[in-house]
Amino acid sequence: MTYWFTDAVCYTEIPETWGLYASQRNRWQRGTIQALVRNWPMIGNPRYGWTGLFGMPFFVIFEAASAIVEFCACVLMIVTLILGLATVGEVLLMLFLAYKADIGDDRESPSGQILQTSS
Repeated sequence: MTYWFTDAVCYTEIPETWGLYASQRNRWQRGTIQALVRNWPMIGNPRYGWTGLFGMPFFVIFEAASAIVEFCACVLMIVTLILGLATVGEVLLMLFLAYKADIGDDRESPSGQILQTSS
């Protein structure tokens, strides 16, 4: 049976300073990496079904490695700007698109989303 709540309300707390925000993100990143390291035999292992084949590799690629990829992308943008391979406008456009893609993940869910599913 599926339940629909059209007037559901969700509250969240955000860090009040940039230092607390950075600390929170650091803690989340370390927790993700710790969970992946503890459960590394599951990564790509068909014995664990969809979780092993798709779920765990997803977390390795898009969660654990994302900080490294973002840092490398920022360094690459600066290098291409210095070498004259990109214009300031192109670099600013890439930064804007990266920012928009990042905040897109933090939006609240629309009203009417499935909140609980039980059989």
